[in-house]
Amino acid sequence: MEFEEIVGVKPVNDKIFDVILETLIADVKGTSYSAEKNKELQSKVKALNYEKENLAFANSDIYHFERDKDYDKLADAILKLTTMDHINGETLNNLAWSIYENSDKTDVLQKAAQIAHKSLLQLDKPTTMIPMRLSC
Repeated sequence: MEFEEIVGVKPVNDKIFDVILETLIADVKGTSYSAEKNKELQSKVKALNYEKENLAFANSDIYHFERDKDYDKLADAILKLTTMDHINGETLNNLAWSIYENSDKTDVLQKAAQIAHKSLLQLDKPTTMIPMRLSC
C-alpha cells in the first residue's frame, strides 16, 4: 500500500514542500552560498517534477534577495509569492516595512506600498506558509 493512501496526498505533499524549502533556505543562509550552487540545487529540485516547486523557489528567492539587500528584486519576489500563496499579513507588513526602511527608489517604495496593502487583505485569511525573516 502506498504511503499516500494511508495518510493522504496533502500531508505527503506538504512534507515534501517543507523538505525542499528547508534545503533551499539552508543553502541561501549558508556561508558557502553561491548563485551557481543555488541554480544547481534548483535544477535538481525541478528534476523531481514536484507540483509546488515554484512556490518553494519563490520562498527561497525572498531569503536570497533579503540576504543580498536587493530590495527591488525582494519586492518583486514578495509580490510574485502573494499570487501563489496566502502569506501571513503581519509577515507581509514586516517585509514591506523592511523595504521601505532600506530603499529610496520610488518604484521600489511603490512596490512596498502594494505589499503593505496586500498585508491588510491577508489579515483574515488562513496561512499555509509563513516565510521567516533572515537576520543579516
